[in-house]
Amino acid sequence: MSLMLKIAGGVFLGILAAFAVYKAIDTWERQALVAREVEEESAASKAHQLRIVKAANNLYALEPDKLKDLCGTPLRELQHGSTQKVYYTGADGHMVFLEFGCGAGHCYFTGMHQGDATSSDWAHPRNYEEGWTFFWLAYS
Repeated sequence: MSLMLKIAGGVFLGILAAFAVYKAIDTWERQALVAREVEEESAASKAHQLRIVKAANNLYALEPDKLKDLCGTPLRELQHGSTQKVYYTGADGHMVFLEFGCGAGHCYFTGMHQGDATSSDWAHPRNYEEGWTFFWLAYS
């Protein structure tokens, strides 16, 4: 009888050890998968950050002629003193205009706005309630 108990105990301990090894391997694989996903997300985030920085740096080098080459014919253009505004339809269907400061034969990007700037108070806060948003990118 004691031999039978020893065999049963050995089988039980063997099954318990196999289960522990199975759980350890499963835990190790899950940790490796999570680490891989975190690394991939980190790499994607860094790539996205670099694209944003590159786009921001290229934005200040933007000139009206280059804008027309990239985006095609604008809806309209306005020149008022040393300011030039170029209008396009945005991806969401709203009107977007880019503003350039011009002087000494050279124009430089000063801002991009959503809405219509035909009135003199287009940047007034009350227009924000009507869906107008104002994005000002300081030229440095």
